[in-house]
Amino acid sequence: MDNLNKKFLMEYIDEIQGELRDISDKIWKNPELQYKEYYASNLQKECLKKHGFSIEGLEDMDTAFVASYGEGRPVIAVLGEYDALDGLSQKVSTTKEPIVDGGAGHGCGHNLLGTGSIGAVIAVKELIKLKS
Repeated sequence: MDNLNKKFLMEYIDEIQGELRDISDKIWKNPELQYKEYYASNLQKECLKKHGFSIEGLEDMDTAFVASYGEGRPVIAVLGEYDALDGLSQKVSTTKEPIVDGGAGHGCGHNLLGTGSIGAVIAVKELIKLKS
């Protein structure tokens, strides 16, 4: 990838960083265990729809989805996790401070991983659009 494309991607991600940070923070504050991440899933689906993606659910997993843009090639796939883990409830702090003793939380960073994935795919979509 040339430097001009890298520059475009970095600048575009900077443009949407507030939106991405808001999603990540909301997911952090509303931890949901695997297969029950309805809030997190809906936040990410709404963001992707807003940026021109179509959303298709998966029959056997209510909170999983496939987001698509365009048709044909290239096909780009990313994984975005947004589930919390049991027992990792945590305030935003550098020391252990559970919000709820024994409750779910994002000590694993999935609030960041899923949101980072959608930020990356939105930026790549914009680059593809620019180059078409």
